[in-house]
Amino acid sequence: MPNTILNMNKKKESTLSAKQKAFIKVFSEKAGCNISVTCKKIKIERRTYYNWLDSNAEFKALIEDAQESLIDYAETKLHQSIMDGNLTATIFYLKTKGKNRGYIETQEQNLNINPFEELMKSLPEIPDK
Repeated sequence: MPNTILNMNKKKESTLSAKQKAFIKVFSEKAGCNISVTCKKIKIERRTYYNWLDSNAEFKALIEDAQESLIDYAETKLHQSIMDGNLTATIFYLKTKGKNRGYIETQEQNLNINPFEELMKSLPEIPDK
């Protein structure tokens, strides 16, 4: 991924600590946006990461940017695989993006069966007195 995640916020004063900046760098450039791997590499507890997310809007925005960049990268790779004739990639794409054209596997379930109603229907009629 490009080394621009931290550089995007240089226009205004950063609210990030040195440890948070290190987290963003490792998270986006070396750990593939994997939280556990990044926490281990910069030697923080996972709970610290979630505290930073909750308390620092700049940190949260940079994490979200890094995650979106990884999704963009994966979509590019998927598109390349489709263009290279990879049938699995093509099927996956159609199942996820082509649903409105009918490329979806469905499982039909009859949810209209009421077990109580079926039981009542199976009981013998009681004659009126």
